[in-house]
Amino acid sequence: MRVGENSTLNTIKDSLNRSRIRMNDLQKQNATMKRVNAPSDDPVGNTKLMSIKNDQLDNEQFDRNANLAKTFLNYTDSSLEEMTNLVVRAKELALGQASSAANGPESRIMVAEEIKNILHEVSSISNRRLGDRFIFSGYKTATRPFDDSGKYAGDEGNIMVEVQKDVFVGMNIPGQDLFLGKMPQKISTLEGEGGGPELANSPVISDPEENIFKTLDALRIGLMTNDIDMIRSTLEPLDKIRDRVITTRAQVGARTAGIDTALANSAKKNLFNAELQSNIEDSDIIQVVSDMAREETVLRASLQASNKMIQPTLLDFLR
Repeated sequence: MRVGENSTLNTIKDSLNRSRIRMNDLQKQNATMKRVNAPSDDPVGNTKLMSIKNDQLDNEQFDRNANLAKTFLNYTDSSLEEMTNLVVRAKELALGQASSAANGPESRIMVAEEIKNILHEVSSISNRRLGDRFIFSGYKTATRPFDDSGKYAGDEGNIMVEVQKDVFVGMNIPGQDLFLGKMPQKISTLEGEGGGPELANSPVISDPEENIFKTLDALRIGLMTNDIDMIRSTLEPLDKIRDRVITTRAQVGARTAGIDTALANSAKKNLFNAELQSNIEDSDIIQVVSDMAREETVLRASLQASNKMIQPTLLDFLR
């Protein structure tokens, strides 16, 4: 059977084109150091790569959330530390002035000035903000939480941020609980001998509020008026306020530790994703160079063979 010239030329052309395409792919892998440069290079691997990249984008957002929450909580913890020191100092002063024999009216007036300064510092802490956000306003971060009379203008909102997939951490402490001592009111009933129906059904507030502003102001007034009983009446509330601030600091510390754990887990996950991405996407440079040398040899051999296969035509003899 006779093979036509066109068929021979088409075969040679197709062989050379395939060789050039393989050579082009290898050169691209060598230049980019990646085995998968287009979805068609590895459809299954490309699907996995897209999933990994989406996961990396999510982790970047989670890290931003975690760092924001950590900054907020660290600033809150610093404020609570200052507040603890102020309350402890106020308790020391109150305890030292609670005895009528140890100090006189003149010394109590001087101590009252220091309590006044402590009250101003506590008020300043209650209205602190980070950037343009008040840290003790709940959800109302653009609203000044406490006015000059100590009235709360914020809310009880706890801002939750996602630091890992489906893991949320509160980044703020509402100021009403911390500074005003607002607690759910527990209603109890008095029962016992001689307790008639009216007495048994009388609601009694079992958890009084410890308002730091009112407590410090009462201590200041007691010192100014030399009222020993009023000074002594502030000692127990100051202890409860101190304990509440310390408990709140422990809560903030626990949240910060949780955020650190989330950031560490995110870093590990990013490392594993990078390793998996490298295994799927990166090329074996030694293998690529070897394949390029082999493909170059094949291409040169194909060109030499094609010269022999193409027979001279009548026009070649007429030249």
